[in-house]
Amino acid sequence: MAWLTIISSDVEARLSGPEVTAVQTYDLANGQSDPLPEAIALTLAEVRGYIPINCLDPDTTLIPPSLRDTAIIIAVEKLSGRLSGGGLIMTDNRRASFEVAIQRLRDTARGQYHVESGVAVVAATDITDSDNITGGNSAMCYGGELKLDF
Repeated sequence: MAWLTIISSDVEARLSGPEVTAVQTYDLANGQSDPLPEAIALTLAEVRGYIPINCLDPDTTLIPPSLRDTAIIIAVEKLSGRLSGGGLIMTDNRRASFEVAIQRLRDTARGQYHVESGVAVVAATDITDSDNITGGNSAMCYGGELKLDF
């Protein structure tokens, strides 16, 4: 499955209406913009930091689909720090979700949570005996090793 990115509307879908308003307006100084795009960029970089390097998509804005929910949870937590005392509050449920998300990233780094590889699988041809060797249509990363799914 193709890697994807998260966007503001993905994060906003996890927030209530007043929380979305707070994110966009709370205590912004003159010239300061909505903190959500920066929180998303930081989150994407953090999530990618847990993925084995040989599995990373070269596009630094993309993450595996299996870590999308994890990234959104982390982005919400990053926003809550920006809005401490504001309209976005980390509830017990959100704190618990954040802990699970961080554990999922740790498991990914240890190879215990498998993510789709962002590395393109390329078909090769052995010219000496004219047999085609193909890598199938899917690849997964297991413990930092690329495994092909035939």
